[in-house]
Amino acid sequence: SKLHAAMCSFKKFVPPSVIINILKYNREAVTHLSPAKVTIMFQDLEGFTSLSETMPPTKLAALTEEYLESMTEIIVKHGGTVDKYIGDCIMTIFNVPESVPDHAKEACRTALECMNELAKLNQVWKKKYQTTLNIRIGINTGDALVGNLGSDARMNYTVVGDAVNIAARLEGVNKLFGSRVCVSSAVYDQIPPGSITSRKLSTVIVSGKAIETGIYELSSDQSKLPLFRAYSKALSQFEDFNLRSSLESVKEALRIDPDDVASHRLMKRIELVLQSNVIEKWTF
Repeated sequence: SKLHAAMCSFKKFVPPSVIINILKYNREAVTHLSPAKVTIMFQDLEGFTSLSETMPPTKLAALTEEYLESMTEIIVKHGGTVDKYIGDCIMTIFNVPESVPDHAKEACRTALECMNELAKLNQVWKKKYQTTLNIRIGINTGDALVGNLGSDARMNYTVVGDAVNIAARLEGVNKLFGSRVCVSSAVYDQIPPGSITSRKLSTVIVSGKAIETGIYELSSDQSKLPLFRAYSKALSQFEDFNLRSSLESVKEALRIDPDDVASHRLMKRIELVLQSNVIEKWTF
């Protein structure tokens, strides 16, 4: 029927969970925001702008569609709601509009599964489009305002607040540390110990606030465990101002992986503190 076709099409523009929420209250949607505990995930394709300048538009569109289709399927499977597509970036929220138990943990599982799926896509794309891509993912959990935002003429179901801004910044932090998945301590504290291969990257001050947070890298590659352990030891010694021991530990991490960006970054910080005798907190 026409109504069925219209509803099927409508679901492609508005998440089904949002449609169900609208129907549940049996009234016209209005602009309204309410507080909620949510997990927000930003994922962005690395080097997509450069690719768009060299790849024919039709091929670029086909590749983007394949990417978004695969990632969205994984997100929905883990209970996430795609808030919006921003070009090649996907903004996802967990725990609204429908409750998701252990939503921080589910977001982490989603991120790692997306990374594994991208590895499979790259095998296809290398033959099909003569290119491969990487993604960067940032995840944060916190209190935010959720609901319909906009005007009487047009509105979006979305989430706003500091928790969202931090998730977006964490996605960008990956560039500095050479990581792929970066999460806040609020997320990391919800992960059962030892369930995911991870390491603390640094302690940072959130811009505009007098609070500190740890930032952590997640990986599905268990072969990285020796590197992560050596780096974690070096970082712990550094934060305890045990600089000489920290320097030896980070050298051990670089012997395991000479190309580890995070270890090179930490070594530079250690050397600077040895010269100045002051540890400056990094603001992001």
